[in-house]
Amino acid sequence: MAESDENAGRSRVPTSEFCGRVLGDFILVRPLGQGGFGHVYLATQRSLKREVAVKILRGELAGNLSALARFRAEAEAIATLNHPHIVQVYAVGEEGGLHYMALEYVPGRDLRQHLELHGVLSAREVVSVVRQVASALQRASALGLVHRDIKPENILVTRGLEVKVADFGLSRYFGGAGADVSVTQSGMTLGTPLYMSPEQVRGEPLDHGSDLYSLGVTAYQMLVGEPPFVGGNAFELASKHVHADPVPLRQHRPELPAALCAVIHKLLAKRSEDRYRQATDLLADLAAIPDLGTLSPLLLPSATVSRSEPRPRRAPSRRLGLAISGVLVFAVAGYLSSIALRRAAPTITTDPQRQSTAIVSPYFSATEVSLRQQLIAATAPKDILRLRLDLACQLLGEQRLDEAEAEFRALESTPASDPARSLPLPYSAVGKLGRSIVLSLRNQTRDSTALIDATLTGVPRAALRAGVEKLCFEYGEFGWWLGVAANRNAEGFPREAKTPNLSEWLRSPRNVLRGPSA
Repeated sequence: MAESDENAGRSRVPTSEFCGRVLGDFILVRPLGQGGFGHVYLATQRSLKREVAVKILRGELAGNLSALARFRAEAEAIATLNHPHIVQVYAVGEEGGLHYMALEYVPGRDLRQHLELHGVLSAREVVSVVRQVASALQRASALGLVHRDIKPENILVTRGLEVKVADFGLSRYFGGAGADVSVTQSGMTLGTPLYMSPEQVRGEPLDHGSDLYSLGVTAYQMLVGEPPFVGGNAFELASKHVHADPVPLRQHRPELPAALCAVIHKLLAKRSEDRYRQATDLLADLAAIPDLGTLSPLLLPSATVSRSEPRPRRAPSRRLGLAISGVLVFAVAGYLSSIALRRAAPTITTDPQRQSTAIVSPYFSATEVSLRQQLIAATAPKDILRLRLDLACQLLGEQRLDEAEAEFRALESTPASDPARSLPLPYSAVGKLGRSIVLSLRNQTRDSTALIDATLTGVPRAALRAGVEKLCFEYGEFGWWLGVAANRNAEGFPREAKTPNLSEWLRSPRNVLRGPSA
């Protein structure tokens, strides 16, 4: 959870009454905020000596035993997501009558506060945020989870424009009739109704498409400064979501790329079947948007101003001193960044062990920047494997398949010193298995299976099984993608043509989670 002076625009002041309280493994340090579900505290986890966010549920919510039991079950499911753009759930418990959740602590702000501070965002920044949220939603959808409350308050943003989606499952189990609307002191209706899909307004069953609609509303707000529909009460807002058409984005900002506007308006389609059916399709269209330029991997997004796309102006209500300070910050950041680029910008080398692949994406999250920087400096075989797989899996999750394939090919050609002692499988085998995932995601399932067969041919079955199991256990994200590929390859494919035993084993995530056989 992100730290903030006030939580999601709510006027209630955080209480410090629980400071110093011990809840299980967690010591509450100071309040971070207070929202519709209770108090949020910065806490220290005693066993691991790390900072976490602890959310204490309000008494009336914790007293709903049926909802609480279902919520605990979903919290356990969410804990298995382990996605770089989803706030991780560490624990759910009860101590002294207080029901609480321990969550990943994300220093920074929520997206609403980020927009209040910086004004509307550039097209590149919006693509970056939407891409990260869509990646998180795709992973949740694969496990049958629907967020139901995507909005700026539930999207946490770090200084490097790294995004974390928060509060999976809360709205489903605790979002009663009175919890769907929050009202500011001025009386303007804010909160969930601003971001509801038409089917959510009508009370229909929700699926992945509803979350994508809410993401479209959020993207519209990032570009324009307000959601596509506003109103004085929840009923008026609901009616607009069902019947009204949003003002075309280019009427607000003519300089926006037409392709980006088309993507967002598709997300805002009234009928679910007219929207993207999967976030992977959205990610593919985002990756194809032209005219966004490129960004050096050593230049953090927060310090970047594109010459071809000027930074949108701040809201006119910002004070002159803040505006001048912002200009100075950008000027200094640009000067320091230019020095850093001249001194440290990487060049493509012939040594794949120390060089990440070429940068072709228009915008990079802080995690991707960090992975690429670490990969350049890595020398230990296991570090190279871990970093390369972490980067490749992030690219897979964002549907940047060409770039993911390039990372796997780089791994394939990376020399390793005595890999049998330090790696579950040789780099070459892992790289080929990675390329089989890419082929499967491109719907080339026969080619994917053939590559798996070719990779595994000649390896003794016992050693092969142990090596793949160890690989999937130690690098769970990669194991998950292998399972996805194995399931896709199995659909409509003759059983006798698949790699026996191992492909069937990979189809079950439980096998991967169990780890290597004894």
